[in-house]
Amino acid sequence: MTGPILKKKGDQDRALLGFALSGSYNYFGVYNPPGTNLYQVNSNVLSDINNNPVRQSPSGTGYVSNAAFVTLDQMHQTNAVANNQAGSYAFSGKIDFQPADNVDFTIGGTIDNTTRNAFIYEFSLFDAANNPQVVNNDYTAFARFRQNFKSNPNAVIQDAYYSIEFSYTNKQQTVQDQRLQDDYFGYGYIGSFKRTFTPQYKPDTLPVNGKKTYANYLQGYGETAVTFTPGGLNPGIENYDKQFFALNPTVANFTDIQTNGGYINGQSPILVNSMWAPPRYEL
Repeated sequence: MTGPILKKKGDQDRALLGFALSGSYNYFGVYNPPGTNLYQVNSNVLSDINNNPVRQSPSGTGYVSNAAFVTLDQMHQTNAVANNQAGSYAFSGKIDFQPADNVDFTIGGTIDNTTRNAFIYEFSLFDAANNPQVVNNDYTAFARFRQNFKSNPNAVIQDAYYSIEFSYTNKQQTVQDQRLQDDYFGYGYIGSFKRTFTPQYKPDTLPVNGKKTYANYLQGYGETAVTFTPGGLNPGIENYDKQFFALNPTVANFTDIQTNGGYINGQSPILVNSMWAPPRYEL
């Protein structure tokens, strides 16, 4: 869209002040179409894994991810990437000021935004719903002065001019969880762990006030119990610990959690077969 804002008196063919505006919007259902079919876990199987993420380890010690036991008949092939949509918009505008026939001054700028959910191959089997959101913002502003010089038809140099331009560009990219966005303390937060420490004593004979005395002496404090309260921010990974603590009514310490299939704040479930991100994996 263009048009004059103010025209010169007595010369309606020349605008003293004019403007131009343009804009566009695009939406992509799949931003990165795959070159070949992808495997995805069937929705009912994925729902069951989300609700019951762990099982007793075949070794008899600890717990392992149920995602590691998915078979080929519980998957399907697709040529569409899940949760890979994108939207973009762009706007540009400028104002032209021409106080004389051979002088013009222009100021303007552009805004470009693209918001998409990134395709990550490791997420595609179990965790496409957790594809990170990528937001790109580009801003440009400029001011330009230009002066033309009238030339003699016989002059060697014709249509000479000079131009001075100042510009500013700002490019920003944000990679974030689509739900949490800038809730920085929500990332990796599973819940509250209440830890109980009990004094540890040892019988011994030690000098006390110059006399050897046999007694139980304090050696320190040992962790003897841990309870868990889900945080409510990341229900997917919270389910791992909810099930872990339900299957283990008595958890002695953090080491028991970490070595037997549970997780503490800041951790993500381990990759399935060292390749596939299980549900609610975090980069």
